Amino acid sequence: MPWMRLWDVRVVLEEWIVGDGQLPEPLVGRVIARRMLIMSCDRLTAVAAGSAVVNESPPFTGVVTWRGSSVNGDVVVLDCGFPMRVESRVNVQKGRPAKGQRATRVPGLREWLVPVVLDVPAVGSSCSAWGEIRIAAAHEMGDGMLEDGFPDIRRTWRVVRVESGEAGRYWILELEAVGR
Repeated sequence: MPWMRLWDVRVVLEEWIVGDGQLPEPLVGRVIARRMLIMSCDRLTAVAAGSAVVNESPPFTGVVTWRGSSVNGDVVVLDCGFPMRVESRVNVQKGRPAKGQRATRVPGLREWLVPVVLDVPAVGSSCSAWGEIRIAAAHEMGDGMLEDGFPDIRRTWRVVRVESGEAGRYWILELEAVGR
């Protein structure tokens, strides 16, 4: 089975989102209304028009339609036939970050959240992104969590396939975009 077809995507749905009542348990055919997809990105690479994409692991290739940054790293909207928020993966680091390194302290602990630095191409550029895609929690789509000017990229999705994840902590879903 391919990782992605034009309108189909495999994403992670974390159990706590269902447990909180934000979404119903995923079943084949069920519709998930107005949710944003978020990729925690390890690498973002500009791709010249017509060039072949390196096949180390299946990347998502699309066009940058918006770019910005937050305390937790770089952020872009990548249009892969559907819009997806792509943001820096964040690593947990013990001890203080290096001078000039972006980081956020974990409250009450001696740990810091340090984002991977992404080389973000200009709006209109083609690029490939590698990482894990998940369905956004409700609080991640609120005005307080999004950067100024961030576009509304929520879409409605139909569940095409469901796999159970590690000890019931998440599901892997294959989704199909339904309309806009």
